[in-house]
Amino acid sequence: LFATLRLATTEDFASRSADGTEVHGLLVRPAGARAGERLPTVLHVHGGPNAQDAYAYSADRELLAASGYAVL
Repeated sequence: LFATLRLATTEDFASRSADGTEVHGLLVRPAGARAGERLPTVLHVHGGPNAQDAYAYSADRELLAASGYAVL
């Protein structure tokens, strides 16, 4: 009668560029994805700094994650 809704998890992401600059972002992983699991990944590119991501619900990221993609 009722379906369980499982939302994706959102976590901090940090990496170093070739010149050593630290780059930060958010990584959205499908619900139930295990740490270290390799997943197909979509880069969610947007303008900044005015359009920075936040720890908030995002329908497009949830849809991609529900389809099995990590969203960076």
